[in-house]
Amino acid sequence: MQSSATVVIATPQDQQTVWVWGDEYKFIITSEQTGGSYALWEEWANPGSGTPPHIHHKEHEVFYILEGEMTFFKDGQAVKAGPGTLVHVPSGVVHNYLNQTDQIVHMMVMVTPGGFEQLLLAISDPIIAGQSAPAVTPEKIETLTRLAPVYHMEVVNADAQPA
Repeated sequence: MQSSATVVIATPQDQQTVWVWGDEYKFIITSEQTGGSYALWEEWANPGSGTPPHIHHKEHEVFYILEGEMTFFKDGQAVKAGPGTLVHVPSGVVHNYLNQTDQIVHMMVMVTPGGFEQLLLAISDPIIAGQSAPAVTPEKIETLTRLAPVYHMEVVNADAQPA
């Protein structure tokens, strides 16, 4: 039996790099390229950067730490994840993460099924040489909370500090 799936080779020239809330994201492969099965990106999270508590109602999320140490939170418990650590967050689980160090955390992130990356792209800013990342504004927070349900995500408390 022959598969109708297509082999995708995503070269660095094909990969889109943007600012998402002040952090650099490089989209390696998107759900459009995988027939919706998954999306994969690299993230460079700055010191103090993180997410508010949230739930993915459809996607499983996988983080693989390449450099640095990221703190993940679930049910009030903090777990520090260093290089070589994989964190799998199944759908339906309230979670968030925070870079509590003074170093950039470099990690790979995958969601399955894909599609959630489209929300990140919708709230992103282009990277322009010589310019720093734009600030997170109340308008950006409002845009995230407005668009989140479209992408099966619930922000539990958008104004909460990441920890």
